[in-house]
Amino acid sequence: MGWTVPSDRSTGDTITSAIWNENVGASGNSALLKTSVNNSGAMEFVDATELTIASGVITVTANYHKVDTEGDAASDDLDTITAGTNVAAGFILHLRVESAARTVVIKAGTGGADNLEIGSDVTLDEAYKTYSLVYDGANWRPLTLAPTFASLSPLTTRGDLLYGSSGTVTGTRLAVGDANSVLHTDGTDVAWRFGYPTTVLQKTAAYTATVADCGDNCLIKAHMTSAGAGFTFDLYAASGNAGKRITVIKETGDAYPLVVDANGSETINGTTTRTLYSQFDYITIICDGVNWWILDEKITIAYKTTLSVAQGVPTGVWTKILLDSVVTDTASAHASNCFTAPQDGWYSAMGHAFIDNYNGQVGAVGVWKNGDWVGGTSSFDSGGGYTSGPAGTIEFLSTGETIQLFAYQTRGSTVNVTAALQNASLRVIYLHT
Repeated sequence: MGWTVPSDRSTGDTITSAIWNENVGASGNSALLKTSVNNSGAMEFVDATELTIASGVITVTANYHKVDTEGDAASDDLDTITAGTNVAAGFILHLRVESAARTVVIKAGTGGADNLEIGSDVTLDEAYKTYSLVYDGANWRPLTLAPTFASLSPLTTRGDLLYGSSGTVTGTRLAVGDANSVLHTDGTDVAWRFGYPTTVLQKTAAYTATVADCGDNCLIKAHMTSAGAGFTFDLYAASGNAGKRITVIKETGDAYPLVVDANGSETINGTTTRTLYSQFDYITIICDGVNWWILDEKITIAYKTTLSVAQGVPTGVWTKILLDSVVTDTASAHASNCFTAPQDGWYSAMGHAFIDNYNGQVGAVGVWKNGDWVGGTSSFDSGGGYTSGPAGTIEFLSTGETIQLFAYQTRGSTVNVTAALQNASLRVIYLHT
């Protein structure tokens, strides 16, 4: 289209309103004065004009168009964009829907007849959504490589996230997580996870945990039955399950032990099993993809034994006190008149004895580990009577290692360790792994 009324004005002529209307307004030349660049040099397109899809095709004539479905259908596919008047290579096109009630799907083609080389379909189903393309003289391509929102539910929920997936530029919608969940990545994708168990199971017999049962974070309650006995929970393999957590709790008040057993040669803090003994004992473990590690635990190992009858202690010889009366033993740790560690960990041990120690001689009580002295005390008596000998220590014990109580005196002849009022006793308590 050309200028319809040739201008014969000279430099310096005054342009009156009549002249303007004659040469611009009334002649229809005003449209020619509108460009895509404003006086400040910025892009500023004319208002969007409507195009209606016809058999999958529209013909564009401007930089900005609204697209409507054929026959006002609820949804329609746009397969081909034909270049209209003044559209050449480098032409930039912005598209939006005419109505949010009617969805336009811009279909990714392979070039040629369906000339939209955009990687994946783009859905325009909201008034605020636009899609921009650039023409290369034959096909239309995305103006940028930003996520295209293709095949996505719209991000209309507050808190939704968009992330790249499958090695493409197409974004993947991640719906907002539940309250108190945190964003987690496995090094490839992202997902919401909880800091506390999301799956709760109760078991009354031996059980082999599975990822399908437990999910990412699981609480397993062991309900021992009065007619039953102790049993084992076997863990699933650590490989491929880094970050997953399991909490196991013994919810019943009985003497039946519950064993948590790692898969094969895998370990829990370096050992293949951990055991819960008392009501409400629990262990929380996390997988690193190779083994399991304890985040928190409460394991009740409480032990106390006493001497039922007085025992003679020869002079000048450290003598094991044959503690034979079990007062407390939550983990069945009493064997051979001493404490035997049921599992690895740190333990506090305290021993005590009364020795008949006349004539100012030395009497001592010692706590021994695996037959070697590790803690004790000495006491002197100048006027006769009994010598009280408490002894204590904190030791790391591996499974099967022992704690014993020994006594020593230098009177010159055998004297007794008294048994009355639990005067000789050994107490051991588990502290932590």
